[in-house]
Amino acid sequence: MNDDFESKSARKREAHRLRALGLELAKLTSEQRAGLPLDADLERALAEYARITSHIARKRHVQRIGRLMRAADVAAIEAGIEHLRGESASARYAQHAIEQWRAALLAEDAALTEFMSHYGPVDAPQLRQLIRRARARPEDSGRARALFRHLREIVERHDQPVPPTVI
Repeated sequence: MNDDFESKSARKREAHRLRALGLELAKLTSEQRAGLPLDADLERALAEYARITSHIARKRHVQRIGRLMRAADVAAIEAGIEHLRGESASARYAQHAIEQWRAALLAEDAALTEFMSHYGPVDAPQLRQLIRRARARPEDSGRARALFRHLREIVERHDQPVPPTVI
């Protein structure tokens, strides 16, 4: 028997998987898709999907996207989507590093100097104000989340997050 034989069921499972991945891509914004390795035909098809309003037409178009996905680098696209969802190892690492920075900044004043040395020029007055607000009312988790969001914006501008050494 031929070693390259693939059953019809296996081909159908793969087609369903590619179609589901294509639908997930179609639901992303164009900014989110910008970092993914998509060819021009697939990108156009994904943009067209957003303009289609008819249910049946969308269903047919998802089939087309699934066919275009066969030629795409599926592994790289899946890795990019995992990173967008925060499921990749690098996304989890960045999340933990930001959480460590927030804890260090709330615990010690010296952490701010270290943060600024790692991430360069930041809006120091705004960062100090967010830290002061979070320290003033530690029971208010909204203030800690605001600090976290600001830190995430700063860290995302850099290639690799650096966890603090102050903790």
